[in-house]
Amino acid sequence: VIVAYELLHHHVDQFEVAKLLIALVFFQEDSIEAGAATQSAPAASNSMAQSSLRLEKISTTKEGPEEGDELPPVHRVFHFDLQPRFAVVDEPAFQQIQSRDDLDRVKDDDEVTNCFILFKYWQRNRYTHSSRVPHLAELELRKIAFAYTERSHMQSGAIEANWSAHVTTGDMADFTESIVGYYDLEGQKGSCFFDLKPYLSILDEHRCGTLVHKLTKVLEKDDSNARDTAFRFRTLCRIQRACGIFPAPATMLSTAQSWMVKWMTAQRVDDSGVALDDLVALAGAILLDLDKKQVEDDAKDGRCTPLEERTILLDTLAFFEMALKPGSADQIEALNPSAATQVKALLMVIYSALGFLDPVDMLLQELAIRSIQHETLLPLVLTNLMCCLRWDSAAEWCRAVLDFHESYDRDLADAFCSCFEAGMYHRVGEFMRARESLALSINRGRCLVELCLLELAQSQSLQSVQELLSSSMATKVAPYAMRSQSVWISTVDRTLFQSLHPLQRASPYATSHLGASGNLRFGSPNSTVTVSPFFSSVVGSLAIEIPMLDHSRTAAEEKRFKASQSNFSTPSALEVMLAQHSSERPGMLRLRALLVHMLYVTIVRRERVELSRCMDMMRAAMTAEDLLPACEPWLSGDSIPMSDFESKASDETSPLPYGAKRNAATYAAIHFWRFILIVFEAAHRVLQCQWHGKQDVVDGGKTRRQSLPVSDLPEGDDFDEGAPDEPIENYRQVEQSFQVLTIQLNTLGDLLVGAKPTHTTAASLAPQHVSSQLGMGGIGVSRAADFLLGPVAVIFPLLMWWQQVLPSSEAGHPCKMGALAARSALSHLIVILHAVLTNLQDVVTRCLKDVDTTFGTLVDGAFPQTDLQRIFRPSFRLHRRRVANNMAGSQMRQLMKLADVVENRLVLLRGMMGKGDG
Repeated sequence: VIVAYELLHHHVDQFEVAKLLIALVFFQEDSIEAGAATQSAPAASNSMAQSSLRLEKISTTKEGPEEGDELPPVHRVFHFDLQPRFAVVDEPAFQQIQSRDDLDRVKDDDEVTNCFILFKYWQRNRYTHSSRVPHLAELELRKIAFAYTERSHMQSGAIEANWSAHVTTGDMADFTESIVGYYDLEGQKGSCFFDLKPYLSILDEHRCGTLVHKLTKVLEKDDSNARDTAFRFRTLCRIQRACGIFPAPATMLSTAQSWMVKWMTAQRVDDSGVALDDLVALAGAILLDLDKKQVEDDAKDGRCTPLEERTILLDTLAFFEMALKPGSADQIEALNPSAATQVKALLMVIYSALGFLDPVDMLLQELAIRSIQHETLLPLVLTNLMCCLRWDSAAEWCRAVLDFHESYDRDLADAFCSCFEAGMYHRVGEFMRARESLALSINRGRCLVELCLLELAQSQSLQSVQELLSSSMATKVAPYAMRSQSVWISTVDRTLFQSLHPLQRASPYATSHLGASGNLRFGSPNSTVTVSPFFSSVVGSLAIEIPMLDHSRTAAEEKRFKASQSNFSTPSALEVMLAQHSSERPGMLRLRALLVHMLYVTIVRRERVELSRCMDMMRAAMTAEDLLPACEPWLSGDSIPMSDFESKASDETSPLPYGAKRNAATYAAIHFWRFILIVFEAAHRVLQCQWHGKQDVVDGGKTRRQSLPVSDLPEGDDFDEGAPDEPIENYRQVEQSFQVLTIQLNTLGDLLVGAKPTHTTAASLAPQHVSSQLGMGGIGVSRAADFLLGPVAVIFPLLMWWQQVLPSSEAGHPCKMGALAARSALSHLIVILHAVLTNLQDVVTRCLKDVDTTFGTLVDGAFPQTDLQRIFRPSFRLHRRRVANNMAGSQMRQLMKLADVVENRLVLLRGMMGKGDG
């Protein structure tokens, strides 16, 4: 405690040191409390009195302990009643404190009170340091006191949902007033909202409403200049958005419209426009929530909302387009560079989530992503570039990411040399951590693996596949396949949107656990007060044995903690769009890397033992990603049972959950990966067919049995007498594997066009199975892209390899009949795959004809009824047309790309069918 006091006296601007001091004094008091709990009730009272700890003792079993009674510790609850403890700051003695010596004279044995007095002293003498840390430290102290009271009740077995019921009304009022005071003092600064986030999150909706009302009164009384008033208004809008106090859609819409009008009509004095421009993104985030509510309400009625009916979403996009590129008739100024960057990124995320990538390409060019932004921003759209068949653009960006890592590694080596030459040894650890984090980047591995898969998906011959798999790029994939997924680190930066999300509501104790375990959502509370590396290391070394709160929970505490978590607000529309895609998880990175590595092991190295080991790893990884039941009949042709959600995801008449465009079809993903695993099972059995003959070999006077190729065994319809029957059985199993793959292809063919899975052949699908999921805003293109980059990218190289290694009818072979049966099953598999892709091509052709019709509806449908038209008259219609152009152009291009890719694969299949045995 003494060391922390001294550090804070000399470095009052270091919030980390203030938090350490708070943790120390509460840990000290908690230790005294724990010691008191082991004594009898009267003895405990004496102990608390001697240590000047003004704690209110409450028994949960009786009015109060009688003399001689033993009160078990589990029934004692301590309340941190702060008002009487902190009343000393209102006494005349505190007002007379002028120096640190005077401060030492008013201290007593209550370190919590001493800590509070110190913070109040620095608040009063702010002119000497100009730091906001003392004000934040008071808020932190009060929040930790609430957390200790909450924990005390959890230990007593109380499971009430409302933690504030155990806190005095006066303390809650003082906490709210401290927030109001901080806003009054720092509201004109950009950091104010982010500093208050950890403390706003513990207030319920009613208290948030009261707080916003008080802050509004403060703003109305503000007599500062126009610039400061504009920045205070922006902070207030951010707090309103974070608190989520919009009870009705009408309130949300009116609030968003009022912010838009404020942005358009306010006079821009000095740099006040910098603050007002941020209202564009805030208003847009609210409008996105309204669109989410509309889609969810329709889904409850069993209806899927067409894109042309989502007028709020279309108007939001038009509003963003207008803010970025205003016309002469709009009579508004363009956004400042900082706000424009946020709106561009926001617009990029929305278009990407909807699957329209034409404007995303343009926005990526305008953002001029460079250097570390390849790691932090590009992953937000990389998945959708792949899913929407922007393969050329995706390959270009993947190469840019890999080039950045190569240049970064070179620059980092030079930085190490510079550190040692200049004697800056304290920077070496910083560079080491940076190197480790980027070396284990998920994004780096994804770009490498996806680049290999893109090349495989467009390969034209077995030779080109073998050259690719033997290249240095493919061999670099092996570490991502072999290492555990727990070592990889996500470097995606979503903090660009952190002021646009509603905060999670949680109790003080729950927020302390969130701080220890990481943010659960983008709206999680955090603080922007920076900490220098020196103080971070000093504080870390001091606090290593002094936890702020004990994070190990009993069963009762666990139940109470889960109850507090149930109060979290639902994710906003923007949070859903920014949510991590399944392909961005470390487990999926390992699966896709295993896929490339297993092709290399099969086609290039032809090692069946290594392939068997890789298949075991793939099964384990699929089970961990919930893509595979624990007990799966691998060679069964039965479909996987569907849950209720999975049934809806595959039914063209059922609505999808909001945001399902990006994470579409868990059911389809299960079938895709199941198919891939069965493909490698067939490949493994083909390898077994090549190496299951045995003969006696004399080596050094000793006789041993060794494997030799089946082609070296005697010719005939069967082996000689005494020869093993394994090769014949293996060919039967290969035939069975091809038959199972044929059945699975039928199911995948149904999924691709949005029909319910059946066991009919793909060629028998009727035209009425054509689903709107391949239409504008549907999930069909994304699902087809997953099919082409997954099952198709794997099976085409293996089909060419199987045709090469399986014996033909003309060749003499000891297992001629079994080989011919397997080859016949392979030919039938090729025919069914051709039928599946042909059917998909027909569906795409039909959808291409509907794009123009949908385009007209997007421009004119329900437009006169929108509220934003009245605000942004007269040119808003032009911006709506620009949005419709973006969507229609993107849809047209991705359907044409899909048709081209499918046609390319069909040509390759026709060539294989010409090589078959009839």
